[in-house]
Amino acid sequence: MPDAKGFVRNSFYSGLTPSEFMFHAITGREGLVDTAVKTAETGYMSRRLIKSLEDLSCHYDMTVRDATGNLVQFKFGNDGLDPTNLEGDDQPVDFERSWLHIQNLIDGKEDPALQPEEIMPALAELSEQFKLGEKTSDEFVETTTGFVETTTEFFEELRKRLIKLRERFELPEREANGMDIDYDESDPKVRAVNNILKITKPQIEAFLLLLRDKYHKAKLEYGTAVGALSAQSIGEPGTQMTLKTFHFAGVASMNITLGVPRIKEIISASKSISTPIITAALENDTDTRVARIVKARIEKCVLEDVIHPTFHI
Repeated sequence: MPDAKGFVRNSFYSGLTPSEFMFHAITGREGLVDTAVKTAETGYMSRRLIKSLEDLSCHYDMTVRDATGNLVQFKFGNDGLDPTNLEGDDQPVDFERSWLHIQNLIDGKEDPALQPEEIMPALAELSEQFKLGEKTSDEFVETTTGFVETTTEFFEELRKRLIKLRERFELPEREANGMDIDYDESDPKVRAVNNILKITKPQIEAFLLLLRDKYHKAKLEYGTAVGALSAQSIGEPGTQMTLKTFHFAGVASMNITLGVPRIKEIISASKSISTPIITAALENDTDTRVARIVKARIEKCVLEDVIHPTFHI
């Protein structure tokens, strides 16, 4: 049997062994053939996807329907947002980045710094002023739940960050009578805290206006050809995928269908797939004994696995 199941350890500089040379030639030829074959394969796959999805579009009620009005999806992507305009983790706004942007636009040097206990009331007042909690006529991003809640969570994190910062510089909290005891802006400790994290009312106002604009822009436009876009989003990366090569020529355990052949099986809804594999998550993923019991129940067991090797029928 060839060394290391066909793995090529040496380089051209160090010199290939005869078996390594052969397997290197095999994989090189396979790569060339795959490159030639996959052009037609992926092109035909893209064409079939586009022809089957080209009539899907977003209607005025935010549903996705085909040319005859058949309902395909109640709301595009379940959120009605255009992925082109999303920031960060599939969200319309990257809060941290937007806040840094506002801090650079409005330095707040002339404005008084808000104390930790003043941040949330100021946020609530400005949110009410801009009607950010009201649903618009088209309920563009379910603002009552999505927009206000995520914004509140972000400012709560900012408030906690400011409290920790003040504790680090040993600044006392506001007195019981409600007066500021660190109102003196010339105090070195106060100046240090303000240099690191200073939150002012004009900054919060500008931030909320920016968020509202970004949420509006993230909404999917009516009439968008979402079907053709989805088909292209699968077809274009498909041209970049290797066809059958997975860099494990000769390793039987790695012989699973990946890449373009697997996508072809999925979109064609093939009844007989080449290498059927299913991954199941355990409800209790900490107990080895339970995992072995589950494995034994679903594992295929044939006679030759349980009889003694010397036994002959």
